[in-house]
Amino acid sequence: MTAIFSDRMRLAAKEADLKPAQIASALKKNRSTVQQWFDGTVKSISGDSLTAVAKLLGVRVEWLAAGDGPMRSLPDQSKTQRENIDQGFTTMTVPDEIKPMFEAWLALHQNRPIPADLLKANTLLANSLTAALAPARHQDEDQRSE
Repeated sequence: MTAIFSDRMRLAAKEADLKPAQIASALKKNRSTVQQWFDGTVKSISGDSLTAVAKLLGVRVEWLAAGDGPMRSLPDQSKTQRENIDQGFTTMTVPDEIKPMFEAWLALHQNRPIPADLLKANTLLANSLTAALAPARHQDEDQRSE
């Protein structure tokens, strides 16, 4: 791997406020191995390690590996949630049954602002679908307990 990889590693770690030792501990890796990622002395990194460190740092694997595309597919969720709370926004959990639809919708608007009316319409849709799914979930739970 080139020094460019190490630059991306250092940037992502800095933004995640993680030191090499913390990354090594979280990934159950040898400290010297992780330090090589930062120093640019590593010859290669396994796909599993690359995926794990990208997930830990909150960056896209493609960006970390080769600098392709944006650093993140979505804004740092924890940072966004803190900012939203500070600004009086609310976050919501989308049920698993409709997550793919919302993930596709967010991907379409990844690098563009989402118009307020579209956001409101999708929030209403999510709330309606969540409410519609609730009785079915309770019915499934009741059937399992019988």
